[in-house]
Amino acid sequence: MSLRYPRITRTRQERPAAVEPKARKPQLPHRLGGLTVDPEARIATAGEREFPLTFMEFELLTHLVANPRRVHTRRQLLTVIWGPGNSSGARTIDVHVARLRRKLGPEYQALIKTVRQVGYALDPSKAMAD
Repeated sequence: MSLRYPRITRTRQERPAAVEPKARKPQLPHRLGGLTVDPEARIATAGEREFPLTFMEFELLTHLVANPRRVHTRRQLLTVIWGPGNSSGARTIDVHVARLRRKLGPEYQALIKTVRQVGYALDPSKAMAD
């Protein structure tokens, strides 16, 4: 026994109209001492020096700089940066933070503070002035 389904066709007029994306509010650069993180241009600089960050390192730095002093658990950072369905282990964050600190160098690596057995926070008091 075979079932027959009526074929559904739509004309151009019947198709739902494309939804216009909401205008995004431009994100202003974050400045912390001599460090500048520009989410729109996707660059992090200190003076004339530009840091060569990967996509995830940049996202991590941007999130921490946008939320200074706030302690983020590893799980929160995974969810915010990698997305809610992420299956990566929490130690993934440790690896990315270590790489980020290395790239920032001795002048700025102290900005990212480890909160033992919890996660990470950005400490603006450790920012070096220009």
